[in-house]
Amino acid sequence: MGEIKAIETVYNGYRFRSRLEARWAVFFDSLNIPYIYGPEGLDINGVYYLPDFYLPDCKQFFEVKGIMTELDMNKVNALISAGYSVTIGYDDGKFVACDNWSYENDPNFDLCKSGTSLLCKCLRCGKYWFMGSVGVYTCQCCGEYDGDHHFVYVMDYYKDGYSDTKLWDVARRTRFEHSETPTGRRY
Repeated sequence: MGEIKAIETVYNGYRFRSRLEARWAVFFDSLNIPYIYGPEGLDINGVYYLPDFYLPDCKQFFEVKGIMTELDMNKVNALISAGYSVTIGYDDGKFVACDNWSYENDPNFDLCKSGTSLLCKCLRCGKYWFMGSVGVYTCQCCGEYDGDHHFVYVMDYYKDGYSDTKLWDVARRTRFEHSETPTGRRY
């Protein structure tokens, strides 16, 4: 059997390496989350890495994975251990927010299987960020902190089965075939 190759997809002025990446872009657009696709590659202690997305409002990288390989995990762990925040998005709308706080407090902690991950919306600035399991309650966009009273959970890893299916359905149902111009509904 031959190798399965991703289908390059054009959306919103970008040529994505796969339809899955384009679907995550539709998801971000539906929530008005600004992103930079394929930001400049990084050299982290000899580990070369080209992140899929950078979310500038919340200063987080977002990686899209159909299947997470050991090499992918090593690259993500290198990025996190260098102090970056990374969220991994999968092909079913599920995501895992990996956080540096866990790494700093226990270097053997499994960064990408750390439990609850949330998509949060700050009530002060109105922007979104992904939060890992340990609950760093400071808004990653504006710095607001007052316990967990200044934001709402938009998508909860456990409560919603990793994601809010209504939000992911916008991206999942987007069709890129036959020269169609996809449009995402905004929330």
